[in-house]
Amino acid sequence: MLGISKYLNVEFPDYNIIKILDRDYKLLLNRKLNEDDMIFIQSGGHFGNMAYWWHHCRKEIIQNFPDNKIVQFPVSVCYIGKNGKKEFAKDIEFFSNREKLLILCRSNMDTKLLARNFKDCRIEFMPDFAFYLDYDIYPRERSGALLVLRDNPESNIERFFGHLVSMNESPITILSELSHKDLIFILKKYARNLDFKIVLNEVKRKYDNVSFVDIQMSKIPLSDNNIKEVVQKTVQYYATFNIVITDRFHSRVFSHITNTPCVYLGCRTPSKCEAFEDDYSKYFGRLKHMILDL
Repeated sequence: MLGISKYLNVEFPDYNIIKILDRDYKLLLNRKLNEDDMIFIQSGGHFGNMAYWWHHCRKEIIQNFPDNKIVQFPVSVCYIGKNGKKEFAKDIEFFSNREKLLILCRSNMDTKLLARNFKDCRIEFMPDFAFYLDYDIYPRERSGALLVLRDNPESNIERFFGHLVSMNESPITILSELSHKDLIFILKKYARNLDFKIVLNEVKRKYDNVSFVDIQMSKIPLSDNNIKEVVQKTVQYYATFNIVITDRFHSRVFSHITNTPCVYLGCRTPSKCEAFEDDYSKYFGRLKHMILDL
């Protein structure tokens, strides 16, 4: 969000920028827009049926404003499960013939996938906007390892307990129907916590000093007034370690920015494994022309 805000303020200084939180997106649907008003949608790993609510919000916004330029800031694409192919087929129909829509993907893999299937809708590669920011990284003595793992359905960390649940999904599904509870979700979350401990112990055996933290370092609510400081402190924190071990996309980003060696464990979105470039300025430099050409 910080990188996107900076970009819009730099490149569109004459525009009045109105921010609407995702939970309040229906406020946008109720607004009457002028023809030259543009809509920018926040970036993230939420394009596809894995993040169903977010994806539904995006489609509702696009459906409501067919005559306005709409820019989807860089996303990762993921269609999963039994309904993945069916949902993707629906999206091919929905997103095709949207000449005023620009979808930015933060991997070349996703860019090619959408460009090949979404006809008459502009699809372009664009790096994550964390790379648009400038950081003050002061030389510090490095030590130990930083382990950052996600605690959500996108997690790909499966050891003993996760495998047990996966191997027994059929009987668990029957029990779920009988109990009217989503036992698969409950047990996978419980198993993930146990498997986290296994991974942590594996890392501790190899490194004397291991820190296991959430990617969000702030213990206070984020706001426009403090987010820059929080991001800066987070980047500085990454710069104090010899190595980062993670399954989180932005942990990879922070590792790259701070030149910290990173072991990426992967997640359920394959495109997030794509290698980073050292200089993304050329991409940011031509984005405004893409937007104005819509």
